[in-house]
Amino acid sequence: MVSEAEQLASGVDTHSTGEEEDEPPAKHVKLSRRRVASGSKTPAAQYTRYLEATEEEVESCLEFWVAHKEKFPSLVLVAKKVLAIPASSAPVERIFSRGGIIMRPHRSRLGDEILSNLVFLKCNSSK
Repeated sequence: MVSEAEQLASGVDTHSTGEEEDEPPAKHVKLSRRRVASGSKTPAAQYTRYLEATEEEVESCLEFWVAHKEKFPSLVLVAKKVLAIPASSAPVERIFSRGGIIMRPHRSRLGDEILSNLVFLKCNSSK
């Protein structure tokens, strides 16, 4: 059975019974469209411009991102995460500890790829 909304969307006349009806036809539901960012603001466009800009010489990658943070706002966020260096080995120790918690004797048949994915998800989930 097709709903009235699906019939309206497909253009089928739901009120063609031959009888006059007092009710006006149902209004079409307006679908809101997500605003698309301008061409120069999309991450893909920023990446293309970044590839062109990498030809210039910069002594430090951090200096490059500081100098170009307005030009590549989306890529700067990625660079901050990638270039962040932990000050200690504590995060690595926490990851190994969580791996040990996940890999218990009753889960001995857990494969290495699934274990890796579970540790990744557990360590990167928002709390």
